[in-house]
Amino acid sequence: MVAMPVAGCCVVDADCDDGDPCTTDTCVGGDCHHTDLTGVPGARCVCERAAVAACRTDTVPTKIAKKAAAACTTLDHAAKATKPKARTKLLKKAVRAWKALAKLVGKPAAARRLSAQCVAGLKTAYGDAAGRADRALLAP
Repeated sequence: MVAMPVAGCCVVDADCDDGDPCTTDTCVGGDCHHTDLTGVPGARCVCERAAVAACRTDTVPTKIAKKAAAACTTLDHAAKATKPKARTKLLKKAVRAWKALAKLVGKPAAARRLSAQCVAGLKTAYGDAAGRADRALLAP
């Protein structure tokens, strides 16, 4: 008799990988649990996420891509900061950058070059990134 896997059951943590770098995936008693990362790692993980699926057929303007990369670089620096004041300053800069990106993709010049679905997806992604960086400010 061959045992067939049952959806939702797991044996090891790797069975629970949801593909989201912003969660810690664990198997507890045969059930998968996905816990959001917190602090600077919880803010930085958005830079490791796959591209927004709705933008697969769109070409994201270079200006937007460069600004997103700069926000990720700021988060890299925040992750390496040893002084809380410097980390706070960098996280605030990242929050501002992500919020500005969310506004930028909604502006007519960017919106004309992107599908409505891509614009909505980027706004959601950048809003999530800003929220994560903002919450990282509250983490010890």
